Amino acid sequence: MDNMIIINVMIDTLNISIDRSGIDENIDLIGEIGARIEIDPYNSNELKVEGKLGNLKVVVTGMEIRIYGSIAKYLKGDNLETLSLEELKMAIEKLE
Repeated sequence: MDNMIIINVMIDTLNISIDRSGIDENIDLIGEIGARIEIDPYNSNELKVEGKLGNLKVVVTGMEIRIYGSIAKYLKGDNLETLSLEELKMAIEKLE
């Protein structure tokens, strides 16, 4: 048998921070993202929008976007099974 190494990786919790410098400066982050998420009115104001995209928590300011939570649950509805790398790619593309 060949010297084959099999690695199983469990990817569940996603924690992404996208800095403003990587985004077109003409885009209104709060307006654009705020229109796509379920806004939490108690934790949002004119400087920051917090909300949910499915089970993921989203925080948007004029300077960054933060997304965190279970990426497996976002894609599959639960996190009982691990995501393959292809499924992880699909989940991230779904965020776009």
